[in-house]
Amino acid sequence: DGHVRLSDVLALPEFSFPGHTVKEVEELVAGKDEKKRFQLRRSGGELWIRANQGHTMRCVQDDKLLQPISPGEEVPCCVHGTFLGAWESIVADGGLSRMTRNHVHFAPRPPGADLVISGMRSDCEVAVYVSVARAMAGGGVRFFRSANDVILTPGDERGMVSCEYFERAVRLLDGAVLWPRPADGSALPPIPALKPAQASDTRILPVPVAAGSADSSDDEEIVFGRAILGPAR
Repeated sequence: DGHVRLSDVLALPEFSFPGHTVKEVEELVAGKDEKKRFQLRRSGGELWIRANQGHTMRCVQDDKLLQPISPGEEVPCCVHGTFLGAWESIVADGGLSRMTRNHVHFAPRPPGADLVISGMRSDCEVAVYVSVARAMAGGGVRFFRSANDVILTPGDERGMVSCEYFERAVRLLDGAVLWPRPADGSALPPIPALKPAQASDTRILPVPVAAGSADSSDDEEIVFGRAILGPAR
């Protein structure tokens, strides 16, 4: 189910020097981890920790880590955030890929919703809305919820969520519809000119995508260590 002994984690070289404490981890999980990426439990007199989502190890079992979404369950919103630089690759590949992770990540609320905790990067440029009901009924794709309310799916046998299950995709800068594809066959609607004040606050350039990666937009990597904990006191 993804849990490991906290003592084993803190004994790893990445954590043992300069040295982090159980108290620091407890404070992180209880209050500093706003997206609720981690979960602690006490069992057999020991503390165990796990990431709620974002796994890459295939030995982590979905049914023990996550809550399955049943075929009849209503899922009003299932949205994946990505970047303009990745959008054409997503379409060319035929859908969203889980890539090296166990799952494709989705948020259960649209971008900007006050209650979005995790599941989508805050700087994404394209929102891809997926029909969970159609994907489950038509493609046999399984969906799950994590403890921090991220919607996850391993995809089909290729690890994909096909474009045929996309409800729509919109460019967040101006609401331009990218999916369904424009009737004239154009790839992307032109980006409107911005006034200087807008341009200084708005990032509109496509984000480069790493080689071999169809989508670099999954919710930020689960990082547990100095990047989150900060220097040891």
